[in-house]
Amino acid sequence: MLGAMAGVGLEDVPPPAGEPSPQMFNNPVLQPENLITVARTAFGPGQAQKLAPSVLDSFDTQLTQAEVTERLQLLWMMRHDVASQVRDIILLGQVCQESPGVVLNELLDLTELYTRGTN
Repeated sequence: MLGAMAGVGLEDVPPPAGEPSPQMFNNPVLQPENLITVARTAFGPGQAQKLAPSVLDSFDTQLTQAEVTERLQLLWMMRHDVASQVRDIILLGQVCQESPGVVLNELLDLTELYTRGTN
């Protein structure tokens, strides 16, 4: 243990905790990925209205409650649409007795379609 502590200097020790600053209690700024995370936890578009006030309480944003609700509903519909398309590709592959490789290529094509332009 002394060998492990030998490389630790006083400059490596964090300063003692001081008075809390107002910045410690500010809400983070709402980012698109925050809404995506919330939409992933929603069971349906109707819940967006219930989740929007919580989002507004948790994040700093210029969006209104109606705008947050609309974005959450859109994200849920997109998620539902993608899930339906994936299911359809898999079922069609099974009905047509396609090889798993062909089905996987179809799914990868779908993924490319949805991720194009997001980088």
